[in-house]
Amino acid sequence: APPKPQNGVVKTFDENGKIETIETFKNGVWDGKYEGFAYIPQASLHYKTEEGYYVKGKKTGIWKYYDFYYDSKTGKLGDKLITYRIETYKNGKRNGKSIEYDPKYGFKLIESNFIADKENGIRKNYCPHGKDRGKLYFFNEVINDQIVRSYNYQCDCDQSTPERY
Repeated sequence: APPKPQNGVVKTFDENGKIETIETFKNGVWDGKYEGFAYIPQASLHYKTEEGYYVKGKKTGIWKYYDFYYDSKTGKLGDKLITYRIETYKNGKRNGKSIEYDPKYGFKLIESNFIADKENGIRKNYCPHGKDRGKLYFFNEVINDQIVRSYNYQCDCDQSTPERY
């Protein structure tokens, strides 16, 4: 990899000549906006996969991650880019709300909270299937990444793991 500049915006490119990253540097470290991209040649698809900010080399603030739904049965991609995860960072560690979304329909699947990169607080889990899809169906009380208590709700859902990509 070529050396990183001391200051400024740098664009990196993949073997197809498509932008892979747009990075901002100050004094030789990430400091400013960061954007990551992916290219799927078979679909002639180039899209943003992530965006966020660095301060003095550490992730800071809200980071968003994007992708297309992938149907493993048909091998096809969905037709719209979705935000599948939003995380909040402070000093390079997850700190604050984290939300994961269903890759096909875009509704919330999991909402949790982090303090210094450890999950703490209430983790809300939403029904991934059936007529109750998207409704709260259980939540956990979490302390330092350990579930200490769980609460279940009735839902019309097969409780199986949602199809992932």
